[in-house]
Amino acid sequence: LSFNTEYAHAINKKGGGSERMISTITTTTTTTAATISQATVFGAISVAVLISLLIVKELLDASANERAMFLGKIVSVAVYPLLFTFLTIMVMKVLEVI
Repeated sequence: LSFNTEYAHAINKKGGGSERMISTITTTTTTTAATISQATVFGAISVAVLISLLIVKELLDASANERAMFLGKIVSVAVYPLLFTFLTIMVMKVLEVI
């Protein structure tokens, strides 16, 4: 038996522990579900921002204006961490399938 199972049995033997155990399980399940949905929302937002920044970067790099090209380089600084985030999301999705 795992530690949690032994602890739950010990509480149940004392009486009144099942209510606490159910409450703890419900709280943990609710918290986990909320965390997963928040991660999904943040992932979707980061992908949308990445796509927007890539479009802006390409438009700025295509310009002949020197200032626009400089701004394109600045946008690149924000693109690289978002690319890493996107790749991490894709790897995790692939691992979920496998």
